[in-house]
Order: sequence, then structure tokens, then C-alpha cells
Amino acid sequence: MKKILAVSLLAIFVILGMLSFKQVAKPVFYYTFSTKKMLKIHPGKVVVRYRENISRQAALSQLKQVAGGFREEWVDDRTVIMDLSDKNGAAGLAEVLGKQPDVVATHPVYIVDEKDELGLTDEFIVQFREGVRPAYIDSLNKAYRVSV
Repeated sequence: MKKILAVSLLAIFVILGMLSFKQVAKPVFYYTFSTKKMLKIHPGKVVVRYRENISRQAALSQLKQVAGGFREEWVDDRTVIMDLSDKNGAAGLAEVLGKQPDVVATHPVYIVDEKDELGLTDEFIVQFREGVRPAYIDSLNKAYRVSV
């Protein structure tokens, strides 16, 4: 009887130990004013941001070498959203494209409120009010490690 109890306890500890190593995906979200917006990763879309000096033809040539079938939608001269034929290939493709020398950033496209799509580029645009001293702007950039 003691042997069965010891084996049972050992089995429970082994199972609990295995479950403790399981990774739990943390939710992805952002705030819009005071509302928390949950994001889901779109499994078949990737946004790619290129450096300034690459042409669309060169970018498409790179994309065709790395990705199979896809449709592209250019947002501006440097940003393309790829809609992949393989609807579960976005994560792997984003990782591969991120290693390309002409690519500034790659991310999956996110789904907001079950309908809208959001693409991130690791860049932001800021305009300060008139009268803000350049020294103050430089101090903000330094504090938050912003490169201009």
C-alpha cells in the first residue's frame, strides 16, 4: 500500500513539474485613450518595412525568393503587407525576413476587435509644439533611446 501511495505521489509531482514548464502565451494589447484593446495575430499576414534606398522591384524579388505564394499591398514606398497563401506561415516568414539586410522591421499583422487590422513598423512620427527647445527634444530622445 505504501509503495502504491509513493508511486502515485511521484507521478503527481512529475506531472506538475512538466506542466510548470509549459509556456503560456501572454495576451497582446494596446491602449487607445482609456480603453484596452486586445490583439490577435493574423496567421497569414506579415508587414515588412524596408530601408529607404530599396526599390519595389528589388523588394519583390527578395520576397519571392523567401516566400511562396502571396499577394502584396504597398502601404507606402517602404512598407508592404504580405497576404500569404500559406495561412499559417506568417510567424516563420517574419523571422526569416527580419534577417534580410534591407529590412528594417517585420511583424505579424494584428487583428483588432475581430475585424480591423493593424501593422507595426518599429517607427513612429512625432511633431512637437512650437517653442519646444531642441535641447529638451534631445533629452527625450536620449532618455528613451530614440534614433533619429
